[in-house]
Amino acid sequence: MTEVPGMSLRRHEATDAKSLRYHLTALLVMVLTILIVYFDTFRSMVETWLRSDTFLHGFIILPLSAYLIWQKWPQIRSIRPQLFFPGIFLLLVVSTVWFLADALGVQVGKQLVATAAIPAVFLTVMGVSFSRAIAFPLAYLIFAVPFGEFWVPQLMQITADFAVALLRVTGIPVFRDGLFLSIPTGDFEVAEACSGIRYILATLALGTIYAYVNYRQTYKRLIFIAFSLILPILANGIRAYGIIAIAYYSDMKYAVGVDHIIYGWIFFGVVIGLMFLVGNRYVDDDPADPGPGPVPVDARYSERADLGRLALIALVAGISMMIGPLASHALASRLAQDSVFSNGLPSAVAGWQGTVLPDSDWEPSFIGATQESIVRYLGSEAQVDVALIRYATRQQGSELANGSNSIFGSKEWQRRNTRTLDIELGDGRSVQILETLAVRHGLVRRFWYWYEVDGKSIVSSLEIKLNEARSLVMGKSSISSAIIISVVDDGSNRDVLLTFLQDAYDAIGECMIAIEPQKDCDLGLLPALSEVDPK
Repeated sequence: MTEVPGMSLRRHEATDAKSLRYHLTALLVMVLTILIVYFDTFRSMVETWLRSDTFLHGFIILPLSAYLIWQKWPQIRSIRPQLFFPGIFLLLVVSTVWFLADALGVQVGKQLVATAAIPAVFLTVMGVSFSRAIAFPLAYLIFAVPFGEFWVPQLMQITADFAVALLRVTGIPVFRDGLFLSIPTGDFEVAEACSGIRYILATLALGTIYAYVNYRQTYKRLIFIAFSLILPILANGIRAYGIIAIAYYSDMKYAVGVDHIIYGWIFFGVVIGLMFLVGNRYVDDDPADPGPGPVPVDARYSERADLGRLALIALVAGISMMIGPLASHALASRLAQDSVFSNGLPSAVAGWQGTVLPDSDWEPSFIGATQESIVRYLGSEAQVDVALIRYATRQQGSELANGSNSIFGSKEWQRRNTRTLDIELGDGRSVQILETLAVRHGLVRRFWYWYEVDGKSIVSSLEIKLNEARSLVMGKSSISSAIIISVVDDGSNRDVLLTFLQDAYDAIGECMIAIEPQKDCDLGLLPALSEVDPK
């Protein structure tokens, strides 16, 4: 019997529609699995959006991505979904990298990887052709991850450089000390809020989707995306200059306080408008887009076999995604017993007598520290404050290397600069430390500090993470510490810090590395952490 062409076409269409429903159902189940398995990671992203204006644009990324997929639906619905078995290995890699990011305590790494799991599941369940058709909306999800704060110090420097250059070109006298700018009518500081990071990230996200929607040629899209990154950086420098210039010409009556904030948001709107105005001049004509062609129907298609393969893939993919979180949970349970601190700071060091300070004009802020105390050492002619911060266990958000931690705590302290120093101890040895100057209400403090992980001296946050991760993977509890020494600076007190460090460095290290309680090493040790009498 000859098959009627119309009947064959309808049969193929029905087969495609049924297959699409099966695959979309499996996709929905897998996406829900991702949200459950990495719930804490996604929750941390939303909390960051709520907490920081810098990442407020994160709320619109998922709706924009979903809208772009919905726009393409009339085209992509004709694509026959096909399982992509190598996607299982991709999901396994995602889960493994998430575990490593968790071990390192890199929150943004966990967020990036958890977000990347969504495109990986699309690829695995829907296949290469389907995923390629919606590659941009899937990749666009990356803008939901709150990253980019590491650019802030560089952006602050760029803003200060640009503002100072324009002030001098326009004849406004300016004196610069790091990020502090002084003009005849007042003083300004290029703070973190002045870096423009919130405008830059939002503009980049909008510019990227604008380029995708309005351009067809790849090179034009890349040029416009680069333009959407460079424009707000330059505009922010002009904004900083404008604020200072208005304050100068108005004798500090305008462009400060609320005016400063309003001026910033108005300027941001102008930048967005300018970006779109320039972009509109080069918009491509919207050619007829035939969309992706349908994948030929496999004559051997079997509904039962398709369901069986989908169920198998969904099961294996779900297990692959859970390996990282399960391994992390098992390791955390193994190390649930906190390490016990047996010692604090030495009570006396080579002519310096220590006493715990109940109150101080500065106090470090380290989130979730197990032990935190400030000791003042009095010498014959000087005094030095020493802060000891220790972590017995590492948990996300409660760790030594955390961007929210501060060596001087209060935001009233304004950091001037930070640099690395090599200090000679006097016996031929050299140690590396960090130096920071900070100012509050005219009071200047000089801080020298370094970190220790399991007795190893460190000045790099990345090295802290790597050493903590190594201890964690080896199944050992990791003790991490920050040691901060500080003096009120009058221009000559750097020698006081040098003398104290040469006298006290070894004594402090011996107290911290000792497992058993040591005599005269109990300053700043919390009573709950010291239940054994020192030898």
